[in-house]
Amino acid sequence: MPVSSPDAASAGSCVSRRQVLGLAALSGLAALGGCATAGSTSPPPGVAAVISATTLLAFSPAVVTIKVGDTVEWRNASPFGHTVTADPSLAKNAANVRLPRGAGPFSGPLPAGGTYRRKFTRPGTYDYVCLPHEGAGMKGRVVVTAG
Repeated sequence: MPVSSPDAASAGSCVSRRQVLGLAALSGLAALGGCATAGSTSPPPGVAAVISATTLLAFSPAVVTIKVGDTVEWRNASPFGHTVTADPSLAKNAANVRLPRGAGPFSGPLPAGGTYRRKFTRPGTYDYVCLPHEGAGMKGRVVVTAG
């Protein structure tokens, strides 16, 4: 059954109940988009930290601190494809990427629902970006301590 808004009569249009309910459902999903259960970020054996790529085009947490030799796992909790890229030659703005002296650049795909792992063997600060969403500010940091 169509629902008329106060302005609908003058505009000659109306909104159906189905459209209103659909919009309400989408609004609810958008509000929950960045949410995850506590268990979804628990590191599996051999992984020191888990970082999620969220539907809000962000890495969460944005900063993790680990020790030399530890592995980080990125999980894509969004329907969008992402990357984990610490390679200044690939970044739109090389200043968004930082590597410790002597550390090689890296980049890997993070498809929807997928994971990417990296073992860190040099201490220092690694700033990385998501290539498709770098302009939206999707970046993160891994701080690797000597021990």
